[in-house]
Amino acid sequence: MKNRILIHVGIATLVLILVVLGLVFWQHVVTEERVKIEQLKEEVALLEEHMKKVEGREELLLLEEEERFVEERLLSVADVVSFLSAFERKGDQHAAEVGVVSVTEKQEGRVSIAFSISGSFDAVMRTLGSIEYEQYASTIENVTLETTPGEVWTVTGTYTILSTTP
Repeated sequence: MKNRILIHVGIATLVLILVVLGLVFWQHVVTEERVKIEQLKEEVALLEEHMKKVEGREELLLLEEEERFVEERLLSVADVVSFLSAFERKGDQHAAEVGVVSVTEKQEGRVSIAFSISGSFDAVMRTLGSIEYEQYASTIENVTLETTPGEVWTVTGTYTILSTTP
């Protein structure tokens, strides 16, 4: 009977030792996985930071592109004289005569040009259309159309362009 107790105690001790060894091994495995998880978290954080920088650069490039687009639609005050020369030549391709009556800075950021266009009805309308569809952010206001005997048509109006200072 004493041997039986010793065998049971021996088996229980052996099972206990195996369970403790299993727990130690399992804890070691879990610890290694936690270390791997922490490393992966750090890598993900670095990648997210990198992606934010890349997205920021892309947003800046997009913003720069949009700024260039807007700047192309604004008339620089320094370019008004060359613009007026080109404006007066608009009628040449349609056989109309374009004249600039006056130029005023209507408000800050806007330049108003009082103009007149003379010629045949077709030439006057085509010239007015080419002025209206310029690349600049602009409007044509106060347009009047008159004719004189002899088929000479005259359009007068105000052309307002958004502008920027250099």
